[in-house]
Amino acid sequence: MPRIVVLSPHRDDAAFSLYLSLRNWSQTGIHLTVLNFFTVSNYAPRVSGGETETVSLIRKAEDRYVLSRIHRGVDVRDCNLLDAPLRLGIGFDAVCRPETRALPRAAEPDIAAFIRSELSSALAIAPLGLGGHVDHLSVHSAAIASILPLRLAFYEDLPYATWTPAAMLRQKIDETEEKAGVKLVPAIIPQPDRLRRKQQAIKEYRSQISSAEAAAIARFSFRYGGGERIWIPKRSRAWKNLTAN
Repeated sequence: MPRIVVLSPHRDDAAFSLYLSLRNWSQTGIHLTVLNFFTVSNYAPRVSGGETETVSLIRKAEDRYVLSRIHRGVDVRDCNLLDAPLRLGIGFDAVCRPETRALPRAAEPDIAAFIRSELSSALAIAPLGLGGHVDHLSVHSAAIASILPLRLAFYEDLPYATWTPAAMLRQKIDETEEKAGVKLVPAIIPQPDRLRRKQQAIKEYRSQISSAEAAAIARFSFRYGGGERIWIPKRSRAWKNLTAN
């Protein structure tokens, strides 16, 4: 049975972007690993006065709970890297700014090392980097540099995908194809009867989002007929087999 490693910049990105897909794959017996990179964080907009250690533990507990609702066999691993505000000494509101994206990405070698240690013959799925969050871009670039192109697929980062125009998404796909040297095609992973379950699950990231924001993330799946869209290598038989409806 194949194994899929989800490359998640933070504790929540995998569930926000791929909750329905992970449920679909888990039900077919695929072994799933979620690799969380920037897990040392004091970003918790809905928790007042939390220190880094406290916030990191809160986010860990939220993430473990949500992913266990997908399947108790999901293997969750944390890399314990500092997230952008702590690593770069910037404000929370600067993580997506163009000037921040231009900073040297010193974390990429560490990300690449973690990827190589976990992957072996597994397939991997990485963020496209929609929204321009510097942590997402670092994982995106390290994945392309570390993984064979036919083993690497990409997911649409949520919630950023909810406000990304189609033209900007297409530009990002074109850039990714050029960097990876591979043609990407869309594949929709359907779970049309599970949207409410996704909303109920991801709202458990209570330190990060409100119930209304959880609903908006879940509703994004309506544009794909109640599923999630990922981008897979056109010539990859392994990914085609895993996304065939």
